[in-house]
Amino acid sequence: MAEQHEYPFKLRKLDEATNQRIATAFRSYPNGFQSANHFGFKLSGTATEEQLKAAYNYPLDPRDIWLVSPPKNGNTWAQEMIWLLANDLDYKGAAQPLMPNRWNFLDFPLVNDADWEKGFFGNLMATKPEALEGAAPMSGDPNRPSPKFIKSHLALSMNNPDLLDTCKTFYVARNPKDACLSFFKHCRLWKNHDFVEDLESFAELYMAGNIFETPVVPCIVEAWNLRHHPNLCMIFYEELQRDLPGQLRRIAQFLGKSYSDAELEKLAQHLHIDSFRKNPYVNMTEGLAKEMINQGEGSFIRKGVVGDWNNHFSPELSARYICISSVFHLTESCTSLTVTLVITLRKFISLIFSIWYFSNPFHREHWIGSLLVFAGTLVFTDPFKLFAPAPAPAAQKVKAKAQ
Repeated sequence: MAEQHEYPFKLRKLDEATNQRIATAFRSYPNGFQSANHFGFKLSGTATEEQLKAAYNYPLDPRDIWLVSPPKNGNTWAQEMIWLLANDLDYKGAAQPLMPNRWNFLDFPLVNDADWEKGFFGNLMATKPEALEGAAPMSGDPNRPSPKFIKSHLALSMNNPDLLDTCKTFYVARNPKDACLSFFKHCRLWKNHDFVEDLESFAELYMAGNIFETPVVPCIVEAWNLRHHPNLCMIFYEELQRDLPGQLRRIAQFLGKSYSDAELEKLAQHLHIDSFRKNPYVNMTEGLAKEMINQGEGSFIRKGVVGDWNNHFSPELSARYICISSVFHLTESCTSLTVTLVITLRKFISLIFSIWYFSNPFHREHWIGSLLVFAGTLVFTDPFKLFAPAPAPAAQKVKAKAQ
């Protein structure tokens, strides 16, 4: 039996005023939220330390594939592409619900309010029992044979500390403004959240980290700091939108798979938002899901675009988001910025060297050799090689800082 790890954090109830505010805004959270780690990651007010310990010790198998990302970062899209790329583009096998049939949802029991669940499903059993026929827990079967596919919205440090040493893991990041808007629509749609206020109110709670499975930025930074781990593949939603075939090829390579351009183009068409919205196996339009949706609040799969927040955020709300968005953009642009700085520095060094070199009369007389030296200085270092990831170091565990 695998070593059992003690969960390194304590569950802490939020103050009464904050939880009253949450219970007013989210009708399905009468018990509010709790803080579950060192940076205040929020979970349901009925989540237990036993559940957290179970998640922290979730069984690992090297054949399993994990997706660990904040909510509404393009996870459903990523789940479908990862599953198909890992399963040799088995479209026939994909003709079944994404969850719980193909993916386990690790933290689902930690998100819903247990008192709300008891009331909702008790009423459904009494009034419409047929809706529950064949329904399986969204958390999936942890004992299904490997390779398993597991999704978690928990921060990396709240998952099994041996995860990255054991399993290939994906992490999807997205502009927090777009993620916030999508999360707002999601919480208005689903009865197990049932948010009843406007976007402005939701955004204030989101920025304060007072919505379940937030704050988001510390989670992204935690993953970014581990981006060179050989078992972690970090994906940006915006890059998927800009170059889906190229990103599909990168994901396939990470999984040890190789596909032709034609195969990847077919997959890209399958994943196109118009096709995706019509796919009942990912859009949750059948069975129990129909009973859990607030009619008139849209659908689970929305627009699938970048920058839709511009159509919904007021200038004042956007301005208040400047800090949280800046962290994301700095993370997304860090590599490109680094390369640009290195190229600029290289040219500056070349200029200084050339001034010194040609100030010598001997060098001026032998101008052909001098030009060759000058040309050499322009390419004396390759910034792309200089800042490429170093050879894979010994696998590092995600160390949690116990409070």
